[in-house]
Amino acid sequence: LIKTSFRDILKKDEGLLQNPVDFESLTDINSDTVEWLKIPGTAVDYPVLQSTDNDYYLHKDFNRKYNTCGWIFMDYKNNSKMIDKNTVIYGHNIKSGIMFADLQKIQNNELGEEVIIELYTPLKKMKFRVFSSYMAKPDNYAIKSNIVDDDTQDKYIDEMLSRSDVLYNVVPD
Repeated sequence: LIKTSFRDILKKDEGLLQNPVDFESLTDINSDTVEWLKIPGTAVDYPVLQSTDNDYYLHKDFNRKYNTCGWIFMDYKNNSKMIDKNTVIYGHNIKSGIMFADLQKIQNNELGEEVIIELYTPLKKMKFRVFSSYMAKPDNYAIKSNIVDDDTQDKYIDEMLSRSDVLYNVVPD
């Protein structure tokens, strides 16, 4: 991976108002860093990158070196400031347990009905609740990163709710 541990980049004093991620250190290593993704109860705890296309980090690591595992990255069409109605983050499901392998815990309902996703950007900390999870082959469903109006968003949410294999006690807003 990289010479320093990602844990070393997390700030030591995690005060309520302080972002726990040192984005300056991360962007010194890779300027494509846009956020940090963490899902409590899983091994998902990684910086998220964004390139000018969705192919670059499929087989490149955080240091931009060739790696069959690739890296966690945001769809190139999404706004890195997290202002889109639907932000898409990609990552491989690696059998060794890294990257998005632990997302199966969500799918298998091992984390319960209250699954939280934490996202940190240089400007803010955000928490999201999972309201839908299901298995699909990547080519079976086109992921929508370009939802622009409320009607399209409502239809997308209804579709995601109907696909979910787990009944979450969450009403999306």
